[in-house]
Formats: sequence, C-alpha cells, structure tokens
Amino acid sequence: MTGQVSQPPSGTSLSLRKALSIATWFVTTVLLVLGAGEIGIRWAIRGGVEGLRDPARYTHPFCNDDYHKLRFLWSRTRDLRPGTYVQHPTLGWVPDRPEKAAALGSISAGDQPGPLIGLFGDSFAAGVPPAPPDGRIAALLQDSMPAGVVADWAVSGYGIDQIYLRFRQALDGEYGSAPDEIVLGVLQDDVDRVVERFRAGPKPYFELVGDRLELRGIPIEAPPEAWLKDNPVRIRSYLKAWLQTGYYNRNAWQRRGQTVYESECLRGTKEAIASRLLERLVHESREAGIEPLFVLFYGERALRVETWREAFLRDTLSRLGARIIDTKPLFLEAAEDVGIGLSDFFFPLPNGHPNIRGNDLVAREIYRRYRSEYSWPLEIHRAWKLTVELGKQAQNSVEVDLEGWATDGDFFSWTREPVARVRINTNIPADRDLILQLDAHCALRRPDDERSLVVRFNGTQIGEYAMATFPDCWTSRLLEAAIPSELVTADQVSVEIDLPSLLAPGEAGFDLNDTRKLGIAFTSMTLRER
Repeated sequence: MTGQVSQPPSGTSLSLRKALSIATWFVTTVLLVLGAGEIGIRWAIRGGVEGLRDPARYTHPFCNDDYHKLRFLWSRTRDLRPGTYVQHPTLGWVPDRPEKAAALGSISAGDQPGPLIGLFGDSFAAGVPPAPPDGRIAALLQDSMPAGVVADWAVSGYGIDQIYLRFRQALDGEYGSAPDEIVLGVLQDDVDRVVERFRAGPKPYFELVGDRLELRGIPIEAPPEAWLKDNPVRIRSYLKAWLQTGYYNRNAWQRRGQTVYESECLRGTKEAIASRLLERLVHESREAGIEPLFVLFYGERALRVETWREAFLRDTLSRLGARIIDTKPLFLEAAEDVGIGLSDFFFPLPNGHPNIRGNDLVAREIYRRYRSEYSWPLEIHRAWKLTVELGKQAQNSVEVDLEGWATDGDFFSWTREPVARVRINTNIPADRDLILQLDAHCALRRPDDERSLVVRFNGTQIGEYAMATFPDCWTSRLLEAAIPSELVTADQVSVEIDLPSLLAPGEAGFDLNDTRKLGIAFTSMTLRER
C-alpha cells in the first residue's frame, strides 16, 4: 500500500493566515489601547484632574445639554450659588432677592413722577463682578435719570426663552407695578440657549409644534442633582467624544477662523424658536402700550467678526420694526473717538463682560433714547463718584496703596491681616458729605463670635457690620457708611477695614494661598456724594 504524502500549504494560504493573524493582533491591540484610554480618562475625571475635567473637551456647548450638565457635575459646589440664585418653578432660577420693583435698590431721583423702566436680559444686561453694583447698567441709568425708577430684572444665564417668560411675569404685575418702558438686552448666545433644557440648573424651554410654540419642562420641582439622575449625560465614550470634539474644533478654526462658540449647530431650530419669541416680545409689549427697546450685546471678540446670530437678530428685529441699540457700532465708534482699544471696555477673559466703562457707555445710550420722550436734560449730571477695584486685574484710574490684602483672585482681594487698609491718592471733594460702599462677600469667624467688622475713614469709625460665615456668604453684600464732610481731606484718604471680631487667616490656621478660606472677599469700594 502506497503511503500518502501530505502536500505543503500553498503560498496563498500561508499569506492569508499570516494576514489574518496580523489583522487580529492589530485589532486586539487597538481595542486594548482604546479601552485603556477610556479607562484612563474616566479615572482621571473621577480623580479630579483639572485638565480633563473641561466639558469643552468632550461636547459642544451649543449643540446639546451635556456641556452644561458636565460643568455642573464637575463644579466645586453643585448648587445654584446659595445666597445669589434660587430655583424657580417656571423660570429655572432667579436672583435670591426681593422681586418687587421698589425693593431692588432703585429709588426715584426726585419728587417728579418718572417712568418705571424694566431691564431684562442675561448677564451682559445685569452686569457681573468685579463691576460693583453701582457700576452696572441699571444703577448707572438710574443715577442719570432726574426722575423714575429702573428695575433690574436681568438674570445671568438666561436665553431669549427665559427673558420672554420673565418679561411676561413683569408685564402681568407679578413683581409689583408693571413697567412703563421695557429694555430688552439680547446677547448672541441667547439665541443658542432656546434649545437648552439645562444650564445653571433645569430650565423651561419651548418646542415648535407645527407653527405653534409650546412651553415644556415646567414646573421645575426637582433640585439639579435629582433632575440629572433622571436626565443623565448622554456621552458613552469620553475618549471618542474627546477625539471628535477636538477634531471639529481644530478644523473649524482652520477652515473659517471660528471657535466652537460660533457653530451653526441646530441653527434652523434656534432661529425658528427665537424668531417667534422675539415676535411675542414685540407684539405683547405693543398690546400693553409700550414700544420695547432692544439692546444687542457682543463680547469683545464678536465686535471684530460677524456671525449668523448677529445677522439673524438684526434682521428679525428690523422686520418687526423694533427700536434697536446695536452696541457694535457704539463700542467701535467710542473706541475710535477716545483713542483706546476695545479691551478697555471689557473685563479680561474668561470673564469677558463689559466693565464699568462699557456699562456706562450702554447706560448713556439708553438715556439718550428716552431723553426727549421724558424731557430729560441733554447732558447727564451724575453725582461725584470714585470706584476702586480690587484684585489682580483691577483697572483703577487713581493711585491706590494696599496694606493687609491677599490679591490672589483676579477680580477680588481677601483680607489677610487683622487690619486691611486702602489709601487713595486723589483729589476728593472736601466740602460735601459722602457715602462709602463696600462690595463684600465672606467673613471667617467662629460661629459663636458675635462681634463684627468695623470700617474706619481717616481713622474715625463710620460703620460696624455683622458678616455671614463661609460658606453661607456667596451673595455680594453692599455695606454702606456715611462720611461727614469734616472727615474728608483733599489729597489722600484712608479706608481701614478693622477686624477685631473676625479671625485673620493665620489665626484660623488656614493656608493663605487657598483663597476660598481667607477672611473677607471684596471686589470694590466706592466713594460717592450723598
């Protein structure tokens, strides 16, 4: 019997097996690398690695809610900043303060009757620190008017949808008297916010059903963390999201010189909803006998480019025949006339909001629009005022000497000694009574210590105040004290913040580099005529 001789495998079979082996090895290696990368990113996120806890690495801020959900979950305090904002069942969040117009710190400048002007919008209309309360649009406009009241109903983070809902409540008299005039501040970003369901917390939103807007998401009853458990982040792979988002950002920048914040994501939906809301704002104002005034806001960079949002807002409001203050030409012309840069009107990034100079420019233009209607003077005659900003990025026009401060914060300074002094070298009216205003936030003291903060002016005590303890002190407190004219000198004044009752950071054993645990945070102090 002849034995069978096995044939060696052909060259083709060997090549195929080798190729399959290499492919299997390659795929396995790639999967292992990707899996390790995913695990590594999640581990770093859980471990608090700051560079990887940036929502913009994984999701687009204007395309879905995941960006704001992650920002909330990864923030140090998962709340609405107690003392500053509180949750609201139909608006999402509102300032933690009385909503009545007469209780907002706006007082008629004289005995003459004047209009109640309601100011609506987001943070660009409301103003943000380090601009002091009296350096924001509502207060600057109030100071300009010979009679009348300005009610500041603008709220940080609002989009056109929430602006409309708050406007509707004010028009219905829910905040006291209905406004006689309506100023609506709109930022380009407010167009994108109409599709959001979560930002600082859960929020109301509108959906387009046929040709009709329907309000969704209310009442808002669950706190943010509970709401997020029922509406979690939709990202399944952080590695994939990182690669996709990074690719989009790089290519968008290379193609059009744009940033992630100028995306056209969901443009059709945003325009459809926003245009109908703007129509409601105009028509319902006119039904109440009011011709609204829209103020179009821009960040500094947006003043140098044009986006579809800008064109959409301008075209829509022009079609509706609405009155508009377009702040782009306003800022550009002012910078050219005064011979300064646009950056002189804004706080540096990441803040990016108008500073006192920028807010004043807008307030003066609003005043000009209403001047003839109410027979106000052609020139604005405000009382004398000097504001000293604190922090590393202070933009003071006067010489200031500081003692006993830790300037760790960009827009605030913390007291680090038992006595903190501010010396102001300038000519101050010596024959007029003044008021000192301190924009303060936190104090560090033992819970059983009932003594208080003392403020001295040129060595004389002018005020004494109890302060809230950390962390229940996020809201800005405006401390006021009267200064009689006999205490004022014409060349230099000294303000002393004496802390006999409060612990200096060293006494409490805190690290001076940890600004969250230092004594009292101040953003500014203002001297003004009484």
